[in-house]
Formats: sequence, C-alpha cells, structure tokens
Amino acid sequence: MTISIGARDVLLEVPADPDALLEHSARTSDGDPYWGILWEAASAMSACVLKLPWKPNQTALELGCGSGLVGIAAGLAGLTVCFSDYVPEAVELAIRNAALNGMPAAEGLVLDWRQSCRRQFDIVLASDVLYETGLHQPLLNLASQVMIPNGRWLIGDPGRPQARDFLNLADDQGWKVTLFDRDLRPVVMPSRSQFQLLSLTRSPISSECC
Repeated sequence: MTISIGARDVLLEVPADPDALLEHSARTSDGDPYWGILWEAASAMSACVLKLPWKPNQTALELGCGSGLVGIAAGLAGLTVCFSDYVPEAVELAIRNAALNGMPAAEGLVLDWRQSCRRQFDIVLASDVLYETGLHQPLLNLASQVMIPNGRWLIGDPGRPQARDFLNLADDQGWKVTLFDRDLRPVVMPSRSQFQLLSLTRSPISSECC
C-alpha cells in the first residue's frame, strides 16, 4: 500500500489480516497482538518527523516500530534509523519496508522495553506506546539508557487518557516535557482524543521542537 505523509509517498507492507493477529494472541497469549495494526498516531507523527529541522548525521531508534512508518519518515528526513520491536516479525517487516523506501542498510533490533540495552542514539522515536500504565516506567528506564545525554525523545500520542499519568511520572523523575499539536505548535495541557507530540529531554528545552 502507498501512504501519503505530507508531500511524500511511503510504500508499506502491512499484515493482510491484523485481526487474525489479535485472535491468535488471545488464544495463545503469545507476544504483542497490536504490532500489525497501522495506528492513526503513526501517520500523524510521521508527518511531524518530516517537518522537523534535523541536524546532520543524527541517529534514531524507533521503539515499538510495528510496520516501521515513523522510522521510515525519519530515514527520509535524513536520520540513520534502527527499528526495534518486541516482536521479531515486526522488526523484519519494518526492515523490508525501509528497503522499499530507499533504506537498504536500515538496522533492526528485537528489544524488550523491560530489559536493558547498551546502544545509544541521538533521537528516540515512539508512537502510541502509552496505552498501558504498567509500561510507563519500563519505557522511561529504557529511554534513559538508549538516549545520549543531550538527546531527545519524541512520542506521538493520539490523546489517550494515560498520557497524563505518563507525563506526571516523567516529570517526577526529572524529564523536561514539552507538548505540541500535529502542526508543531506548543500546547500547555495534554489533549484527550487529539493527536499530540511529546518531546522529552533531560536538559532545559525551548518552545521550539527539536
């Protein structure tokens, strides 16, 4: 399938029947059943990624890559991307999709958010990952490990109510958080049922994203 992100068209393979993945997971309790779904927040975040003024030679890690749309947008914007997911099939799919879009050397990493990772990146990207409050602390722990000291973590969120809990937890642990809407305009409070881009850093940030 072809997805238009801003002025760019992205070629994307997706599972033919994502509902079958959900049914399989319900029967077997095997893995993450949601990786095969192309969530709306990923498209909105990808458009934001293409608009941002990235610095040369920056590296990025996409957490929970699924089919890899956000990471592909980052690659098209000039970043060197590593796609990661808990599900090996998702990582394989993201790498194939990256190759379809002119990124044949893209890396993949099977990564459990609850475990440690020794690699570090300039930018961490994640889309629609705040749906379960029990994963908020593991996400914060992992981001602290994989993001360089002056790096930035961007999260695309569709306006889930759990986002406020995540923001409070991040603030308590010393993260500096700025919120933006889909047009990259700063907003004060987290939204409900509307896309928002969370920008997290460990150092003071301005009102300009990235």
